Amino acid sequence: MAQVISIHDKSLIREFALRQPLRYIYEIGDLDDFFWPNTLWYGWEVDGRIEQLALIYIPFEEPVILTHANPDRSDHDAFVRALFRLLPSALYAHVDTDTAQVMRERYQVEPHGHYHKMGLADVHQALRHDDGRAQLLSVADVPALYRLYAVAYPGNWFDERMVQTGFYTGIWQGSELIAASGIHVVSVSEGVAALGNVTAHPDLRGQGLARSSCARLIRAMHAQGISHIGLNVSASNAAAIALYQKLGFTKVAEYDEWSFRRGE
Repeated sequence: MAQVISIHDKSLIREFALRQPLRYIYEIGDLDDFFWPNTLWYGWEVDGRIEQLALIYIPFEEPVILTHANPDRSDHDAFVRALFRLLPSALYAHVDTDTAQVMRERYQVEPHGHYHKMGLADVHQALRHDDGRAQLLSVADVPALYRLYAVAYPGNWFDERMVQTGFYTGIWQGSELIAASGIHVVSVSEGVAALGNVTAHPDLRGQGLARSSCARLIRAMHAQGISHIGLNVSASNAAAIALYQKLGFTKVAEYDEWSFRRGE
C-alpha cells in the first residue's frame, strides 16, 4: 500500500536521497541544522520504504517545492496528486516536466525555464583551475556582493545567510569585487554542497574569473570532506554550462522551474 506521509526523521530522507546523491543534492543539504528549520518534507511510503520525496522550503515570501521523480519507479504522478491537499495555494517549483503537467490539474502555471542538474565528476580537474586569484569571503563582504550582483547577476536568489557558512569566494580588483562564487546549500556533516550565485563583472568576462573563483570554492569544500558537489544551471546558458564542464561537472538530470497558483 502507498500513502503520503509527513517526514520528521532525517534518516528516512537521507536513505532515499543517498541512492542518487547528485540528483537530490539540495534535499541532502537541507538536512543540515542550518537549513532544516526552514523545511517541510513529504514522502511516498510504499511497504514501509520512502520511494518518492517532496521538499518544501519556506523562508521566502513564496514557498518553494522540490520534487524530482525517482527514476526507478513510475508512481511519481500519483504521489503529486496525493500531495494536492497538503500544498499551499501558491508556490515556486523545481519539478520534472511531466510533474508540471500533473500540477496543471489544480494550478495555473507560469514557466521560468528549463534547467540542468550537474554534478562534479572529477574534483582534481576543478582544482587545476585554482590559480590563486580568488579568496574566501566573509560576512563583512556582503555589501560588495550585493553591488556585484546588482550589475552582474540582477534578480538572482542571493541569501546573505549563506555567506555565514564560509563557502563564498571572490576576486577583488582594488576595493571592488569583480567575481564571486557561492552556494545555495551546503552541509559539511552530510558531505554535500550545491554551487550558486556564480558570476563575474560583465566588463571583465572572458578572463576566467568565474572559473577561478569556483575552483577556489571547490578546494575549500574538498578540504572539508565534501564529496558530493552539484549545481543547477539554465539549459539556455551555454557559457555557464561550458564553464562547469571545464571544471569537471557533467549533467545528471533535467527539470523545469514554475510558479503555481490555484485559480479563483
